[in-house]
Amino acid sequence: MTSAALTEKNVKSVLSKAGLWRIGRQLFFLIITKSCKNQQDKTIRYYFNYSATPQKVQYSHQSGNELLTSQPISQNSTLELKA
Repeated sequence: MTSAALTEKNVKSVLSKAGLWRIGRQLFFLIITKSCKNQQDKTIRYYFNYSATPQKVQYSHQSGNELLTSQPISQNSTLELKA
């Protein structure tokens, strides 16, 4: 049986070679990202933390606002996701 770390490395390698490893995929596997466009044609990005512990991720997209609190989020800032 392979370890989680080895499995993650193998999946990342295969996705990278296939050209499918995007910014949103560079996160831990239990952090899921989704995006869509709203009626004003603005991109909305969702971060879902499916792990049992809080996680921190780097927000590497253009600056924007946090959807629930309207707090500004700058590019390359750290987001803290609750468990």
